[in-house]
Amino acid sequence: MPSLIYPAISFAQEKNGETAQTAVNSRQIDVDVKANDVDVKAGEAVTFNIDGKAFSWKLDGIKTKSSFDMSKIAQVGVLNRKVTIYIDRTPPDNS
Repeated sequence: MPSLIYPAISFAQEKNGETAQTAVNSRQIDVDVKANDVDVKAGEAVTFNIDGKAFSWKLDGIKTKSSFDMSKIAQVGVLNRKVTIYIDRTPPDNS
């Protein structure tokens, strides 16, 4: 299991959501060396696994952006390249 890293706060908390506890029901996203982007849903709790390190994030603070650089929420040293997070704002179909 990757070691859990808590991201820096400031920009991240204000704009992009908040640190989340790693939960059994959070979606796991493995960010391998070939990944340039990942897709998430607004409001989703996600654990990002990157080279043996992990951090969890609840994407509930995003109001105006449809994408942002993952380095804005990852702790320094966890990510050594640009990975874009794309946010799907489509409301869930409750039919």
